[in-house]
Amino acid sequence: MTKKKKVIAIFVVLIFAIFAVAVIYYVVNNSSGINYVSISEAEAELENYQFSEYENLTFDCSVKNTNIGSLMTFKDISWPDDAGDEESQKCKDLIYLISGETVDESMKFDIMPYISCYYGEIGSGEYYTGGTFITWKHFDENMNDTVIYKIIDPDDDLSGISYKVSGEEYPVEDAVEYCENYINENLMQYFNEGEELKLTDIIVTQNEIFNEYEYVLHYTHLIDGVAVDDCGFTDDEFEYIRESFFELTLSAKNEIQFFNNRCYYQTEEVENVKKIIPLSEAEQILSDTLAPNASYTVSECELKYCCLVDPSENNEYLNYEPMWSFTLDNYEGENYGPQYLKYKTAYVNALTGEVIYYDMNSCTLERYEYQE
Repeated sequence: MTKKKKVIAIFVVLIFAIFAVAVIYYVVNNSSGINYVSISEAEAELENYQFSEYENLTFDCSVKNTNIGSLMTFKDISWPDDAGDEESQKCKDLIYLISGETVDESMKFDIMPYISCYYGEIGSGEYYTGGTFITWKHFDENMNDTVIYKIIDPDDDLSGISYKVSGEEYPVEDAVEYCENYINENLMQYFNEGEELKLTDIIVTQNEIFNEYEYVLHYTHLIDGVAVDDCGFTDDEFEYIRESFFELTLSAKNEIQFFNNRCYYQTEEVENVKKIIPLSEAEQILSDTLAPNASYTVSECELKYCCLVDPSENNEYLNYEPMWSFTLDNYEGENYGPQYLKYKTAYVNALTGEVIYYDMNSCTLERYEYQE
């Protein structure tokens, strides 16, 4: 064989090798039939987004967050270290902040090793090594009869909306402004660096025994503009979506009764995400997994960081991944329980296409792997 023919033969082999690699890559990355796009492409699609129409799925909403920017996956420690002096001091500081009471070691109460807990005469609190904290002034036992009276969207016009709180008219606008200032001046040091809080719901509660109203301001955590999911409900026996949010309760004008930074997290083992399933694909996947004769109306849609937990796996870490969240139903008006806001939510994992249905009212979860 001449030198020229050898070169041609080698070139042909290389072409076939490159072609084979390309085919293998395509099969591996597209075997599910799911279309993946870059983050910038997914974000561009959301501008002036219009939902499609399906027989089993309709949309009565717009996309909440169209500014994705960058995405990641991260892990949180499932089994935190024992609480120490740092957690104890933070717990004491938060109790003093809400009640003005200085608690000492005689008021410490042992619940779990990873919780620092103090019960004072006026104020009490719990601080977890993962950053979760709950702080309150003591409640009357009749507060268990509190119900949701109304839920207000903070993006609506709040002017003129006012309720009697502890016998005094308290405009909602004033309550929002007071809480924003309170958080910025007193609480930002207790959240992850660079993180933001976004007010998503103003809950007006009522206790018929007292015939009085209270305001509960519900905030979600934002990481580079993307919300951490707040629509779960912790159930240690079965699979669940882990909820993370912050709430403030005002029982009188400019008076905080309770605040709760629920199921907080630390971002570890961060990995950047380069491609995701776009919303147009996610809504199609969701429709495909619903029964043909089903009928759901989505009232909210947003890309969020979500954490699916399986207690039986006993994993060292909790995994947070970006998922498209679709609110299928809500349970407004239910009696107050561990959470005021309860939803039936469908999630489409933006990395895998897996669909998760979670009903907070019944604490039931169903998972479906997407199949074209």
